Amino acid sequence: MKIPRINTTKGKQPVTVVPDNVLVEGFLNSDAPAEYIDVVRLLEYAEPDAEKNGAILRQCLEGKARLLPVYPGVGEKEPTGAKLVGSIMDGGLYLVPIR
Repeated sequence: MKIPRINTTKGKQPVTVVPDNVLVEGFLNSDAPAEYIDVVRLLEYAEPDAEKNGAILRQCLEGKARLLPVYPGVGEKEPTGAKLVGSIMDGGLYLVPIR
């Protein structure tokens, strides 16, 4: 996941300059592509604690993992080695490690 930029008092900077507890909010207000925004909104829903969802998003931005929504009702299954972040409408959001 490419690191989007946000406006700060020091100009445009990578969203990762903010602490975990506001990282998701910063990401949602950044210049990130729409498909990433949609997945991060699911993260906010699956894990409402700002500190925890920010730490999860930081892993994704650092290239250590990716977020994957899984909808069992349409035949999708969780990937091997994935960790459930939380429930989303009609499915679950998983954190998949990148090897």
